[in-house]
Amino acid sequence: MDTTLWYQRVIDQRTTLPPPPTADGPYPDSYLDMLSYALDSLVLPRELATQTGVAMERIMQRNLRRPPGSQTIIAIGAPYGAGKSTFALQWGYQRRLQLLGGRAGHSRPEWSPEPGVTADLTPVVYITVPSAAGIKELNAQLLTFLGYPGEGITRATTARLDSALQRHKVRLIILDDVHLIKRSEKASRQTLDYLKFLNTVLGERNGTLVLVGADLRESDITTDPQIQARLRTFHLDPFRIENASSAKAWQRFLHGAEQILLPVVPWITPGTFSATHAKTIWDRTQGFPGDVTQLLADVILDVATRHLDEVTTDHLNAITLSDRAMQREADMTIGT
Repeated sequence: MDTTLWYQRVIDQRTTLPPPPTADGPYPDSYLDMLSYALDSLVLPRELATQTGVAMERIMQRNLRRPPGSQTIIAIGAPYGAGKSTFALQWGYQRRLQLLGGRAGHSRPEWSPEPGVTADLTPVVYITVPSAAGIKELNAQLLTFLGYPGEGITRATTARLDSALQRHKVRLIILDDVHLIKRSEKASRQTLDYLKFLNTVLGERNGTLVLVGADLRESDITTDPQIQARLRTFHLDPFRIENASSAKAWQRFLHGAEQILLPVVPWITPGTFSATHAKTIWDRTQGFPGDVTQLLADVILDVATRHLDEVTTDHLNAITLSDRAMQREADMTIGT
């Protein structure tokens, strides 16, 4: 993935939906097509993600103000399907807007690193770590994002990357799927040392390194003593209903979803998701935001298309979700 593709992926994400037609009667196909497209890219807001984003921004701002050198590393851990990559994409894009300031509106903002020379201004780099990645693969991904060839011996690509970080004023690197880093003992140790090096090189320019991965609690990365000394880890776990407080958090999340979704079908009663069907939605999704978004989006599109009077339990149960959600739901049913 390069800069342009990453920006497009984030821009395509939505937190609002097109307002419905004002005329009475069934919605026209043209509106339903727009609604379907918007629902497919919908991201529902979540308190934990918002709070995590604020805390991460504080760390990044502190790193920008500290003396140059190794800085605090941010890690985001979550199970598969909990929304960590979606969150990282959004948060990284907001930091890009923040770091670019008035130049954020330009498709490819530039600056002059030296007289007579122009270069793309790329304050944020976002890559997805390939399977069994080592230093060579990480260098190649980072260089490709910045528009450079990734081929060559490791020593050469590392030097090329160091120069590129300076030339393009990179201040934030987000490595997604870091759990895919090569796991053999020797390769893992070398790659961990590389991450420390990357943090130092980036930190010399007051930049921040962000690591995103599945279930990082016991990973080689988060348990490495040297990395651990610099690390601040955040966990984006799915919703769990264990007590009154967590149940209220779940209902607040669903209420927030209603604020986005129900204006599309204004005849549906407020509280349909957050009160009437809160338990059914949790049973179906086990609190995983991605599955919740798919479930509610599919229901809303069906209600809008067929102009249904209400959302029923049977309606919610008829929606096909991820294999993870369906298997877990079946296991829960057997256990009751």
